[in-house]
Amino acid sequence: MDRGSESESTLEEAVEKIRSGDRAAAADFVRKFEPLLRRRIRSRLGRATRRLFDSQEVFSTVCRRLDEFVLSGHVRAASVPEMIALIQIIAQRSVIDKARVVQRLMRVEGEDGPLAREILQRAACGRQADAHPQEVIEHWASHLENPMDRLILFHWMWGESHAATADRLGISHELIRKRWQLIRERLQRAIVAEGTA
Repeated sequence: MDRGSESESTLEEAVEKIRSGDRAAAADFVRKFEPLLRRRIRSRLGRATRRLFDSQEVFSTVCRRLDEFVLSGHVRAASVPEMIALIQIIAQRSVIDKARVVQRLMRVEGEDGPLAREILQRAACGRQADAHPQEVIEHWASHLENPMDRLILFHWMWGESHAATADRLGISHELIRKRWQLIRERLQRAIVAEGTA
């Protein structure tokens, strides 16, 4: 068996392990294709998104999502090309999700506009200081003690209407609106407090 066949055989074995729930095999597999994946991710990141997220951050998201996928037992890829295709789909969705948050925050107007601009600005500053923007966003979510409030914040960042979020969470639209007002006020107070600290 030549080295190429040997390598292909090793990758096929890795796919079998991944299908059976082997998270370490999944981590090794995705690392083998990291340069290729990061090149493709870079080519898909728009200028506005690149200000906040680079290919390494998206690649980290891909690794985390693949790990969750393997852990849940949902991997159905039966060959190396199918596994690579699955990872590329995860990468594409990760790029779309991050771009969606950035575009959403850039478009927000009205009462929510100042909060959106502040989150964007601080995420960009975090990027310049080598902090992951996702960590910056999660930092603001950490000011919300109630898990439902954090969910409402993330759904707002993803551009979901309060009515759609209410349906998704199984609560009234009126309650979502009231909670969102409190969330916004709490985050604005936190921004002011951190700005003067």
